[in-house]
Amino acid sequence: MKIIPALLKVIDPTTYPINEGVLYEMIHQRHRHQREETLRKNKAEPEQAKESTRRHGNSRRNEVTKHQ
Repeated sequence: MKIIPALLKVIDPTTYPINEGVLYEMIHQRHRHQREETLRKNKAEPEQAKESTRRHGNSRRNEVTKHQ
């Protein structure tokens, strides 16, 4: 992968002391979440509403368990 070495040269190592593995993971996670959003937006309107309700419920459930 050619982008990782290029990014490591551009990033200031004293400000952002990260290695290749961390940088790769950050790019991978970003790509995955962008892909999920694109797939979600391409779904039909009722499916989007259903998934939005599900995600909201899961988020609220996580919030309650974190505060206990």
